Amino acid sequence: MRNYIKFLLVVCMIVFNASPLASRNIPGYIITKNSDTLIGEIKVSHFNILTADFLFGQFNIEQLCTQVYFRASDTRRFKKYNAWDINGFGFKHKNENYKFQSFILKSNTPLKKDKDRHRFLLLCFSGKVLLYKDFKRLIEYNNPDQLLIQNFGSTYLYYEYYLFNEKIGLTKAEISKDIKSLTELLKLYDFENDFIETMTANARLRDITKILIKYEYWKEIREVKLI
Repeated sequence: MRNYIKFLLVVCMIVFNASPLASRNIPGYIITKNSDTLIGEIKVSHFNILTADFLFGQFNIEQLCTQVYFRASDTRRFKKYNAWDINGFGFKHKNENYKFQSFILKSNTPLKKDKDRHRFLLLCFSGKVLLYKDFKRLIEYNNPDQLLIQNFGSTYLYYEYYLFNEKIGLTKAEISKDIKSLTELLKLYDFENDFIETMTANARLRDITKILIKYEYWKEIREVKLI
Protein backbone atom coordinates (compact mmCIF):
# COMPACT_ATOMS: atom_id res chain seq x y z
CA MET A 1 0.00 0.00 0.00
CA ARG A 2 2.81 2.39 0.88
CA ASN A 3 4.54 1.74 -2.42
CA TYR A 4 1.28 2.42 -4.25
CA ILE A 5 0.85 5.75 -2.44
CA LYS A 6 4.45 6.73 -3.24
CA PHE A 7 3.85 5.82 -6.86
CA LEU A 8 0.73 8.02 -6.99
CA LEU A 9 2.62 10.93 -5.43
CA VAL A 10 5.40 10.64 -7.98
CA VAL A 11 2.89 10.50 -10.85
CA CYS A 12 1.02 13.54 -9.47
CA MET A 13 4.26 15.54 -9.20
CA ILE A 14 5.29 14.65 -12.75
CA VAL A 15 1.86 15.58 -14.13
CA PHE A 16 1.78 18.86 -12.20
CA ASN A 17 5.31 19.69 -13.30
CA ALA A 18 4.21 19.34 -16.93
CA SER A 19 1.07 21.47 -16.51
CA PRO A 20 0.81 25.14 -17.58
CA LEU A 21 0.34 26.18 -13.94
CA ALA A 22 3.82 24.99 -13.07
CA SER A 23 5.69 27.23 -15.51
CA ARG A 24 5.58 30.44 -17.50
CA ASN A 25 7.24 31.80 -20.62
CA ILE A 26 9.29 34.97 -20.35
CA PRO A 27 11.33 36.95 -22.91
CA GLY A 28 14.94 35.86 -23.07
CA TYR A 29 17.81 34.80 -25.26
CA ILE A 30 20.43 32.11 -25.79
CA ILE A 31 24.01 32.44 -27.04
CA THR A 32 24.94 29.71 -29.48
CA LYS A 33 28.30 27.97 -29.80
CA ASN A 34 29.00 30.35 -32.70
CA SER A 35 28.43 33.31 -30.31
CA ASP A 36 25.19 34.27 -32.09
CA THR A 37 22.41 35.67 -29.90
CA LEU A 38 18.93 34.28 -30.57
CA ILE A 39 15.96 36.21 -29.16
CA GLY A 40 12.82 34.42 -28.03
CA GLU A 41 11.25 32.98 -24.90
CA ILE A 42 12.54 30.91 -22.00
CA LYS A 43 10.35 28.59 -19.97
CA VAL A 44 10.85 28.93 -16.21
CA SER A 45 9.31 26.48 -13.76
CA HIS A 46 7.48 27.44 -10.56
CA PHE A 47 7.64 23.88 -9.30
CA ASN A 48 10.61 21.96 -7.86
CA ILE A 49 10.04 18.27 -8.50
CA LEU A 50 12.94 17.32 -6.19
CA THR A 51 11.29 18.85 -3.14
CA ALA A 52 7.64 18.92 -4.34
CA ASP A 53 7.60 22.67 -3.65
CA PHE A 54 5.44 25.17 -5.54
CA LEU A 55 7.49 28.39 -5.71
CA PHE A 56 5.03 31.26 -5.36
CA GLY A 57 6.31 34.32 -7.20
CA GLN A 58 9.66 32.61 -7.83
CA PHE A 59 11.10 30.07 -10.23
CA ASN A 60 13.22 26.94 -9.99
CA ILE A 61 16.67 28.42 -10.53
CA GLU A 62 18.31 25.15 -9.49
CA GLN A 63 17.02 23.42 -12.63
CA LEU A 64 18.45 26.12 -14.89
CA CYS A 65 22.00 25.15 -13.95
CA THR A 66 21.62 21.96 -15.97
CA GLN A 67 19.17 22.74 -18.78
CA VAL A 68 17.00 25.45 -20.28
CA TYR A 69 13.92 25.33 -22.53
CA PHE A 70 13.96 28.02 -25.23
CA ARG A 71 12.06 28.84 -28.39
CA ALA A 72 13.16 31.44 -30.92
CA SER A 73 10.79 34.21 -31.98
CA ASP A 74 10.08 32.48 -35.31
CA THR A 75 9.31 29.02 -33.87
CA ARG A 76 6.38 27.50 -31.96
CA ARG A 77 7.98 24.69 -30.01
CA PHE A 78 10.40 24.89 -27.11
CA LYS A 79 13.70 23.03 -27.38
CA LYS A 80 15.79 21.77 -24.49
CA TYR A 81 19.40 22.93 -24.33
CA ASN A 82 22.01 21.43 -22.04
CA ALA A 83 25.13 23.26 -20.89
CA TRP A 84 27.22 21.61 -23.62
CA ASP A 85 24.81 22.73 -26.36
CA ILE A 86 25.10 26.52 -26.03
CA ASN A 87 27.41 29.15 -24.51
CA GLY A 88 24.76 30.66 -22.27
CA PHE A 89 21.37 32.29 -21.90
CA GLY A 90 19.63 35.09 -20.06
CA PHE A 91 16.33 36.72 -19.18
CA LYS A 92 14.77 39.33 -16.91
CA HIS A 93 12.49 38.45 -14.02
CA LYS A 94 10.95 41.04 -11.67
CA ASN A 95 13.37 43.74 -12.87
CA GLU A 96 16.39 41.55 -12.18
CA ASN A 97 18.67 40.30 -14.96
CA TYR A 98 19.71 36.65 -14.90
CA LYS A 99 22.72 35.70 -17.00
CA PHE A 100 23.94 32.10 -17.18
CA GLN A 101 27.23 31.04 -18.74
CA SER A 102 28.21 27.51 -19.75
CA PHE A 103 31.35 26.08 -18.13
CA ILE A 104 33.07 22.74 -17.74
CA LEU A 105 33.70 22.22 -14.02
CA LYS A 106 36.93 20.29 -13.70
CA SER A 107 37.18 17.55 -11.10
CA ASN A 108 40.23 17.21 -8.87
CA THR A 109 39.48 13.63 -7.85
CA PRO A 110 39.80 10.33 -9.73
CA LEU A 111 36.32 9.18 -8.67
CA LYS A 112 33.90 8.55 -11.53
CA LYS A 113 31.06 10.28 -9.70
CA ASP A 114 33.16 13.45 -9.57
CA LYS A 115 33.99 13.54 -13.29
CA ASP A 116 34.07 16.84 -15.19
CA ARG A 117 30.60 18.38 -15.46
CA HIS A 118 28.98 20.83 -17.86
CA ARG A 119 27.00 23.43 -15.92
CA PHE A 120 25.27 26.76 -16.46
CA LEU A 121 26.65 29.12 -13.79
CA LEU A 122 24.72 32.22 -12.74
CA LEU A 123 26.58 35.53 -12.94
CA CYS A 124 26.14 37.31 -9.61
CA PHE A 125 28.84 40.00 -9.68
CA SER A 126 30.91 41.81 -12.30
CA GLY A 127 33.95 43.89 -11.37
CA LYS A 128 37.69 43.22 -11.34
CA VAL A 129 36.65 39.59 -11.78
CA LEU A 130 33.39 37.90 -12.66
CA LEU A 131 31.76 35.94 -9.85
CA TYR A 132 29.51 33.02 -10.74
CA LYS A 133 27.56 30.68 -8.53
CA ASP A 134 26.28 27.16 -8.87
CA PHE A 135 23.48 25.46 -6.95
CA LYS A 136 24.30 22.09 -5.45
CA ARG A 137 22.13 19.66 -3.53
CA LEU A 138 23.65 16.99 -1.26
CA ILE A 139 22.55 14.75 1.58
CA GLU A 140 25.01 16.36 3.98
CA TYR A 141 26.29 19.85 4.74
CA ASN A 142 29.71 20.00 6.36
CA ASN A 143 31.66 22.72 4.57
CA PRO A 144 31.53 26.14 6.29
CA ASP A 145 32.82 27.82 3.10
CA GLN A 146 29.61 26.89 1.27
CA LEU A 147 26.64 29.19 1.79
CA LEU A 148 23.60 27.15 2.83
CA ILE A 149 20.37 28.21 1.13
CA GLN A 150 17.82 25.64 2.17
CA ASN A 151 17.46 22.47 4.19
CA PHE A 152 14.63 20.27 2.94
CA GLY A 153 14.15 16.93 4.64
CA SER A 154 17.33 14.93 4.11
CA THR A 155 18.87 17.20 1.47
CA TYR A 156 20.73 20.51 1.58
CA LEU A 157 20.83 23.16 -1.13
CA TYR A 158 23.77 25.55 -1.13
CA TYR A 159 25.83 27.89 -3.29
CA GLU A 160 29.24 27.15 -4.75
CA TYR A 161 31.12 30.26 -5.95
CA TYR A 162 33.55 30.57 -8.86
CA LEU A 163 35.85 33.44 -9.87
CA PHE A 164 36.63 34.06 -13.53
CA ASN A 165 38.65 36.28 -15.82
CA GLU A 166 40.11 35.70 -19.27
CA LYS A 167 43.69 35.48 -17.99
CA ILE A 168 43.29 32.92 -15.17
CA GLY A 169 40.05 31.23 -16.20
CA LEU A 170 37.57 29.69 -13.76
CA THR A 171 38.53 28.90 -10.15
CA LYS A 172 36.26 27.52 -7.45
CA ALA A 173 36.21 29.57 -4.24
CA GLU A 174 37.21 26.81 -1.86
CA ILE A 175 40.19 25.56 0.11
CA SER A 176 42.10 23.00 -1.95
CA LYS A 177 45.58 21.69 -2.57
CA ASP A 178 46.16 24.66 -4.90
CA ILE A 179 44.32 27.35 -2.91
CA LYS A 180 45.15 27.27 0.80
CA SER A 181 43.35 30.48 1.85
CA LEU A 182 41.17 33.37 0.78
CA THR A 183 44.30 35.49 0.50
CA GLU A 184 45.86 33.07 -1.99
CA LEU A 185 42.70 33.11 -4.10
CA LEU A 186 42.70 36.92 -4.29
CA LYS A 187 46.43 37.04 -5.10
CA LEU A 188 45.85 34.54 -7.91
CA TYR A 189 43.57 37.12 -9.54
CA ASP A 190 46.01 40.00 -8.94
CA PHE A 191 44.17 41.80 -6.14
CA GLU A 192 46.40 44.43 -4.56
CA ASN A 193 48.17 43.59 -1.29
CA ASP A 194 47.01 46.94 0.13
CA PHE A 195 43.41 45.79 -0.21
CA ILE A 196 44.05 42.28 1.08
CA GLU A 197 45.57 43.78 4.24
CA THR A 198 42.29 45.62 4.94
CA MET A 199 40.35 42.36 5.34
CA THR A 200 39.54 41.15 8.82
CA ALA A 201 41.03 37.94 10.17
CA ASN A 202 37.63 36.22 10.18
CA ALA A 203 36.92 36.86 6.47
CA ARG A 204 35.83 33.62 4.81
CA LEU A 205 35.41 32.32 1.29
CA ARG A 206 31.64 32.19 1.70
CA ASP A 207 31.77 36.01 2.02
CA ILE A 208 33.37 36.41 -1.40
CA THR A 209 30.50 38.51 -2.79
CA LYS A 210 30.79 41.07 0.02
CA ILE A 211 34.58 41.09 -0.38
CA LEU A 212 34.39 41.84 -4.11
CA ILE A 213 31.88 44.64 -3.52
CA LYS A 214 34.13 46.04 -0.80
CA TYR A 215 37.05 45.94 -3.24
CA GLU A 216 35.20 48.07 -5.81
CA TYR A 217 34.49 50.73 -3.13
CA TRP A 218 38.11 50.55 -1.96
CA LYS A 219 39.35 51.03 -5.52
CA GLU A 220 37.10 54.06 -6.10
CA ILE A 221 38.28 55.75 -2.90
CA ARG A 222 41.90 55.00 -3.77
CA GLU A 223 41.54 56.50 -7.25
CA VAL A 224 39.93 59.67 -5.82
CA LYS A 225 42.83 60.11 -3.40
CA LEU A 226 45.32 59.78 -6.25
CA ILE A 227 43.70 62.61 -8.25
